[in-house]
Amino acid sequence: MSNKLHARHNRDACDELLRATAYKDWVVTTAFYSSLHFVQHEIFPLVVAGQSHDTFESYYRNIPRGTRRSKHSETVKLVHDHIPNISWRYKWLHDECMSARYRKYRVKAGFDVIARTYLREIEAAMNK
Repeated sequence: MSNKLHARHNRDACDELLRATAYKDWVVTTAFYSSLHFVQHEIFPLVVAGQSHDTFESYYRNIPRGTRRSKHSETVKLVHDHIPNISWRYKWLHDECMSARYRKYRVKAGFDVIARTYLREIEAAMNK
């Protein structure tokens, strides 16, 4: 599945979960992962130091092991560098997703709606 199709699939799941109202953590999670696929579709292919990378995985494999961040942190940096107009929204989704899924398992009131709003804004900012 292409990044853009995967992004749309996760976006549609996000919308269903938002309507259900009981799964705020999953609304934030699907909003983040949908955004991840949208931004990776937007950024790649990418040329770095004369080397072309068609996918994020190709790019990530070529980062020297001693300087690699996590894949999510590397994507946050790529968004900051290549799509700065939405980078704070993407970072917010990243941080809230990590908190909701892996630390607190809770989402503050209204954060599910904010997450979906940021996803909408990120998707609208994409050119491809």
